[in-house]
Amino acid sequence: AEFPPASALPPIELARGDICSIDGLKATELNGLQCTLFREDTESGRWEVKLPDGEVKALRPAHLIFRSIGPIEDDGSLTLISMASDHQTIHRVLDSVRDLIRTGSEALALLASVVSPMGGRKAQGEEGRIWLKLAKQ
Repeated sequence: AEFPPASALPPIELARGDICSIDGLKATELNGLQCTLFREDTESGRWEVKLPDGEVKALRPAHLIFRSIGPIEDDGSLTLISMASDHQTIHRVLDSVRDLIRTGSEALALLASVVSPMGGRKAQGEEGRIWLKLAKQ
């Protein structure tokens, strides 16, 4: 299957929590690592990213390849509501919302592994097998 050149793909707006891989750095030991976008520094134009070992680096967006939307997480609001009430109905609703957040997060991660902005280019491992299967269909 022919893939469009990377320049023909629409730009991706990165957001806090997104999962990316690192590419094109002179510090080659970081290339290929997955990272989580932590904070955008608008002055420098760089993203602070968390590496798998917890280290934080500041990288330009040109060195970040979007891989998937980060997990959806409770910002603490559900916990605060739960602590503020002992009403059982509220607790059941909050438990349902937590389950929906977890399920939605898992669904987004699965979707991102199939619908990649790179059209399967540079896919490796399980992601590469999925793209190969899709290309054969």
